[in-house]
Amino acid sequence: MDAVAQSLELIRDKAKEYRSVALENPARVLEWAANLVDQAVQAESERLVNLEEAAQISGLCVGHLARLVRKGKIPDRRPPGTRGRILVRASDLPTKPGRAHTPPADVRDFASRLFKRQGRP
Repeated sequence: MDAVAQSLELIRDKAKEYRSVALENPARVLEWAANLVDQAVQAESERLVNLEEAAQISGLCVGHLARLVRKGKIPDRRPPGTRGRILVRASDLPTKPGRAHTPPADVRDFASRLFKRQGRP
């Protein structure tokens, strides 16, 4: 369970607790707030994004995401028959595993692996 879902569950539990001791108004306010956040999270996950935005969200490069769309692993959400920019639903995106991308560290890592293969120290 992700952090948002866990927090919403705690808020709803607190509303039940308030209701059990006859604190109806605070319970309603908590339920209202939890529902509002739930709707916002749902709307965000249904949002259609282009590949550049999808790359920022997922941490994967645009080219890799385009390949995943071509292979059918991520559904293309463009209207049928259109040839515009590829659109994908934010909730359909995979996330890049591992650490955050740090270009200077990646270059050093790549260079050290390259030199090791060539027998250099």
